[in-house]
Amino acid sequence: MPASSAHRPLLPQLASLTGPERPLSVLVVDDEPTSRRVLCGLLEKLGFAVYQAGDGRSALAQLATHQHDIVLLDLVMPHMDGFEATRRIRALPQHARTPILVISALESTESVVSAIEAGADDYLVKPVRPPILKAKLGHLSEALLAKRAQAEEAERNRAIGETVVDALITVNAAGIIDWLNPATERIFGHPASTMLGRNVSSLMPEPFQGPDAEAVARQLREWRTHHPGMRWRTQGVSASGRPFPIEMAVEPLSIQSTPAFLLMVRDMSDFEQLGKMKRDFISVINHELRTPLTSIIGSLSLLAAGTAGTLPPKAQQLVGMAERNTARLGRLINDILDLDKIEAGGLRLKLSPLPALVLLNEALAVNEAAAAKRHIALQLFAPGFQETTPCLWVDGDRFQQIMSNLLTNAIKFSPPESVIKVIAQLQDQAVRVAVSDQGPGIPAEFHQRVFQRFAQSETADTRKNEGTGLGLTIAKALVTQMQGTIGFVSQPGEGTTFFFTLPLAAPQADALFSPPNPTAAHPSTDETTT
Repeated sequence: MPASSAHRPLLPQLASLTGPERPLSVLVVDDEPTSRRVLCGLLEKLGFAVYQAGDGRSALAQLATHQHDIVLLDLVMPHMDGFEATRRIRALPQHARTPILVISALESTESVVSAIEAGADDYLVKPVRPPILKAKLGHLSEALLAKRAQAEEAERNRAIGETVVDALITVNAAGIIDWLNPATERIFGHPASTMLGRNVSSLMPEPFQGPDAEAVARQLREWRTHHPGMRWRTQGVSASGRPFPIEMAVEPLSIQSTPAFLLMVRDMSDFEQLGKMKRDFISVINHELRTPLTSIIGSLSLLAAGTAGTLPPKAQQLVGMAERNTARLGRLINDILDLDKIEAGGLRLKLSPLPALVLLNEALAVNEAAAAKRHIALQLFAPGFQETTPCLWVDGDRFQQIMSNLLTNAIKFSPPESVIKVIAQLQDQAVRVAVSDQGPGIPAEFHQRVFQRFAQSETADTRKNEGTGLGLTIAKALVTQMQGTIGFVSQPGEGTTFFFTLPLAAPQADALFSPPNPTAAHPSTDETTT
């Protein structure tokens, strides 16, 4: 039964050891009520959770169902003395290592030896002196709490190892498997017993090709040294001999001061299947959607032009709506196809020296009609470009795509009767182009997501604007592929300026900037300013 009263810990160090949430528990076993009550009071003042029993049988009943941290046991008791009680406590599996301190008025060497032989850890003489009890339990508490923390850490690691979906494998310096988690059995199809003691090259032969264990160990060390924190795509071999795609990372370990490695292996079969499904989906978009959409757009254009006869006003309105939405769907399909090409590294650029001023004037001319519909003016400022005629080293069509994405974005968020300024400047051996609007600006919390796929701010002002959320993603990818940089500055309520830099054509760069400065610092890939 628990002690009846609670006290503030007498010693600060014991209070910190036992802890306010999970204090160490002590079972006091003594047949004398007065002696038991005094001992419980001392222990409570030291900060322990105290329980008590009046004889050896009651103590055994408690210990059979509760895990106490320490047992203080009187030697001289009726029915079952402390020697027998100690032996029986030690026979309980959960208390085989629980510290037992016996207490007795007997001070003979024979009694001390008999108690220790029965399984006791220490011996205290009645009446128990508080300083001695305090000192003994202080050292014992430190060891018990360290053991508890170690056990909890081991339990956490065990739970993580058993529930994580990736295979976790530890190997020694020679590549021999000495531990693995359940996911390893599921991924490779072997029972743990057949994998332990084998060389890891039997599960992943491709990355660990070598004539001996030393070759495997050398490869493990080299991988970790040259590719820290990175994952590698390679192949594993299942129990049936079937190769399958995996992704693996290697981390060094030290197990009992011996060098070892932790291998984290992920089965990529599902990811590759998803990749195949994505490719199939892109193929459907390309062939099964874009082709009929082109026919629909053409037919609607003919109807709007009156090829099939003059349409009533209501029909003209419906055809116009259909034209706008099919054009929007066409842009979405093209954006998805472009983004897929960019991410797959399949986008091929046709780079050539092109006059920057001609490119910019063309961009404004192409987007002027869309701006005029919303009563927005487009203005170009390119000081000195008429005289120096700088040329950019770019793909002309992709440059127009970048400008259209930025201008469309600016038009979409600009209020009527406002002005969108396009400002071009020579900057180092590049041209910096900025598109500045007078819209609501970008919320600060959205800055980090501006260039992400399908990212659109969810403010009340922006939800009403249509868009796929791909334009800025594609613009950034195209600028980067043409060796440029892109970023933006924005304040809520003060508009937004998107800017990018692209390199000048090499011969002209030398002419405009003589002598060239080979040590000039170039901006990073992402100049986003928040």
